[in-house]
Amino acid sequence: MTVVYVAEDTPRGAVAYKIIASDPSNDPLNYAMSGVDSTFFKLDSNTGIVTVARDLDREKQTIILKDANDNAPIFLNAPYKVSVYENETKGAVLFTVKAKDRDQGPAGTVRYEIVGVLPHAPYLFEIQQGGKVILNGTLSYTEKSTFYQLQIKASDYGGLYNGTFIVQHTTTFALINVEDVSDLDPIFLNIPYQTTVPENSKVGTTVLQVTAVDGDRGINSEITYSILTSKPPDLFGINAQKGDIFVLHSLDREELLEFNTVVELQVMAKEKHLDINGAFASAITKVSITVTDINDNTPAFYDCILDTCNFTESPKVNSFHISIPEHFSSGVPLENLAIVARDPDQGVNGTFTLSLHGANASDFTVSPKEIKTLGVVQIAVKNSDAIDYERKKVSIFEIVANDTTNPTKCCSTATVTIDIVDINDHSPEFPQQTYILSVKENSDIGTVFGIVTAIDPDTGLFGKITYSLLQENIQEFKVDNRTGEIMVANKTLLDREKRPRYYATLQATDGGGRKGTTSLEIVLEDINDNHPVMSRESYTAFITENQGNDLNIKIEAFDNDEVNTNNSEIRYTIVAGDDEQNFTIDPISGVLRSIGPIDREAMKSSDGKVNLIVKAYDLGVPSLSTTVNVTIHVEDVNDYSPVFSQSVYYASVMEHTLGAFVTLVKANDNDATEVNNRITYRIENGGSGIFLIRSILINNTIPKQYGGNLTVDPTIALDYDKGPKFYNLSVSASDLGTPSKIAHATVHVTVLDMNDETPVLDPDSMKDLDVMENNTELGIVRNITATDIDTNHSLIYQLVSTVCYKSKIIDARPDAPCHYWFGLYDNGSLYVNESSVIDYEEYDQVDMTIRVTDLYTEKNNASSIGKPIF
Repeated sequence: MTVVYVAEDTPRGAVAYKIIASDPSNDPLNYAMSGVDSTFFKLDSNTGIVTVARDLDREKQTIILKDANDNAPIFLNAPYKVSVYENETKGAVLFTVKAKDRDQGPAGTVRYEIVGVLPHAPYLFEIQQGGKVILNGTLSYTEKSTFYQLQIKASDYGGLYNGTFIVQHTTTFALINVEDVSDLDPIFLNIPYQTTVPENSKVGTTVLQVTAVDGDRGINSEITYSILTSKPPDLFGINAQKGDIFVLHSLDREELLEFNTVVELQVMAKEKHLDINGAFASAITKVSITVTDINDNTPAFYDCILDTCNFTESPKVNSFHISIPEHFSSGVPLENLAIVARDPDQGVNGTFTLSLHGANASDFTVSPKEIKTLGVVQIAVKNSDAIDYERKKVSIFEIVANDTTNPTKCCSTATVTIDIVDINDHSPEFPQQTYILSVKENSDIGTVFGIVTAIDPDTGLFGKITYSLLQENIQEFKVDNRTGEIMVANKTLLDREKRPRYYATLQATDGGGRKGTTSLEIVLEDINDNHPVMSRESYTAFITENQGNDLNIKIEAFDNDEVNTNNSEIRYTIVAGDDEQNFTIDPISGVLRSIGPIDREAMKSSDGKVNLIVKAYDLGVPSLSTTVNVTIHVEDVNDYSPVFSQSVYYASVMEHTLGAFVTLVKANDNDATEVNNRITYRIENGGSGIFLIRSILINNTIPKQYGGNLTVDPTIALDYDKGPKFYNLSVSASDLGTPSKIAHATVHVTVLDMNDETPVLDPDSMKDLDVMENNTELGIVRNITATDIDTNHSLIYQLVSTVCYKSKIIDARPDAPCHYWFGLYDNGSLYVNESSVIDYEEYDQVDMTIRVTDLYTEKNNASSIGKPIF
């Protein structure tokens, strides 16, 4: 808004000011002026020059030019172009647009909106009202788009232009280029990679080529290659730039049998430059190379079981050594001799024969006679009589494996040494026929209380003894099967009072199954293992407060341990519940007594119960004990009187309110039980028959509290005007104890006036009203008054109706002219309208109806009406 200052003595016809405006399109402009004071000036519609048309008065005119919404927002520095990396974070400010509007106020305030996105991504970007364009999602150079075009609209908040409300707006375009970042791994082409190579291939022979490209299309970083893993290792290499895989070391197919003659490579392609995470992007692929066979191996022997042989880790052997018992059965393969023969070549190249040679070869046989690639070699006794420990303790011979198709590497031999072992011919023996052992009855599991061993002259396995207890029903004890240690197996079953002795048989068994036995007698030693036992599960007693030494309870317990020993001697003590030190117990007799009088109200427990825990313990080591609950009920007596919270209460009540609440009086009684602290209330004097009081619960928590609810009798209507206006009540509070105790208080009640009277118009202010015609009398012609006897009132006056007469004939038209001759202010002032002309020839009488209303009326009619007499 522009304020123009013009001197008030500027003469008519003089130039007051000039309106200057412009249009962005340079269209011709026309000027116009309107408003209440526009008649004081003359405006040239073509030039905008304003001249004075009437005399000016500074105290009356201020010329204000209101802005029109005649300008659209204009973008600055448009169009917009920005480049953004594809990994830009959500919420980032990409760029800021700015538009200006030369208008003022809402018409000059600019707001922004994105109205189009290409390619279609309506929620990927948003624009703030400050013009900041925000990324509202994620970008991807590869998976989404490499650019976006945004159409942005700037609008004002609208305003009047040529009398019409319009909103001006402008649009512009913004181009966002998405730049690729190095965030994708390389990609291998033409996978999977598989090929074959003969095992005699020369070092440096190229096997195949792998190829990978950069996954980031906009970067295309240089790729280098390397072998990450090789199973088995170090057989192949790779050209780091080209990806050619070549033979690195000599190949032997037979060394690859555990890999099924297949070499598995993991090849990594790695970009030359760091990616956005500061690492080198890479990818891994699998390459399988199968090595084919030539006949270049001699048969060999292995000491293993066929199903578990590991020919890579297990070495070739040329000797075997086992033991067999004398007189071993003929034709039965030697089961402790694990021989596997193998030629890793394939087909005919891997076929070979087996035979035995040497001084003792005639005592044994070999099978099978021929093996293809892999087989188990079995040796069996040919003559059982020749295997005799007393004649020969060792047999030695050779196994020969012959590959007839390989004259340069035809044969392998292995020496077999067999020890002849003596058989088991002795049983274990104990030095004594009976052993007496003792152990405490509370011994822990695993406690060793004796060692009993046997002797066996046999050697080796047949001289190794194991021990066992034969009585299966004895679960309390066990024996270590190697050492002969006798120990506790189950602690919970040991109880000397139930079973003082055990009898068992100990058996010794050698490795050949021969047995020997001896007898055991196990004696249990006594300990203090019985707790005192209370004769009752609990005790209960009742005493009266403030009475001394009226509690006498005997607590009794017994102990099953041996009589007249510390294990069965019992003592008593209070261990819990006597926080206020009101009780004592004789430690020997167990008699429980109260020390002195107990105040029921001073107790911590609200229910008047004392819960003691009494312990009975023996004098054994360690001491054993048990406890019992003793509940003592302290009974309440009525030793407290009610006490009012106030000695005097002040209250007020509105007249004519039947049953109205007056006040709540409260008294407390410190007795502990409800029969002694429950309070009832009465009106003793001063308001009988007018007021009522009733006891109500105001606090339900223990102790409960009751108040005296004082109300007006529902059948009585108090009258402020008739009186009395004040009441002094005497109320009492009494408990229900025996005998009952009582307290008194005073309540002062004030009766409040209610606005219940109807205002009355003053007849003197309504009569003898004459008005001259032709506006000779203007303004207020009469003050209408009314009275209201209420102490608090607020009166307003209203003109309800007007009736026009001419020669006592009513003009019934709703818009008869006399309706506008008179008016009435809220304060009752009757006035003649200046804009109306009273004409006697038109109407000679006007009847008006006036209403007066008390705005504070609470009851009865708030208004009354009357008619002035003209």
